[in-house]
Amino acid sequence: MKNIPVTKSGYLELQEKLNYLKAVKLQEVNQQVKEGRAFCDFDEDPEFRKSLEERSIIQAQITELESILARAEIMEVTKSDVVELGTFVTFKELPDGLEETYQIVSPKESDPQKAHISTSSPIGKKLIGNKVNDKVFVETPAGTVKLLITKVD
Repeated sequence: MKNIPVTKSGYLELQEKLNYLKAVKLQEVNQQVKEGRAFCDFDEDPEFRKSLEERSIIQAQITELESILARAEIMEVTKSDVVELGTFVTFKELPDGLEETYQIVSPKESDPQKAHISTSSPIGKKLIGNKVNDKVFVETPAGTVKLLITKVD
């Protein structure tokens, strides 16, 4: 199986999520299933079926995270002026957009709410390998967006 490149912080977040699912969420849903078995006609209780479905989803998430973590290759971030996995990049949309800063992460770590963009996203793909003052053109459904890289950390 192929290794999955991740940042150190991304690896720790995935590990934390796995621990939470195992120690909290799975235990909670197992308790709901146990209580449901004591009180219901299994064929007619939608809450019991919902608990079983939720347990199945949580178990699938646990299996996926365990697989990712087993194949994870933690990428060391080097001090460089080139955008690469793990670096923080600041850019602005031209001609007059606001500056935005994102960390370039693996697809498994991507989370726009945390300002993490994936190396496989349209913007991430275009930023990789560029430097400060490079202009990058990104094709989006709304048209071509022109970005100016202003900072790489």
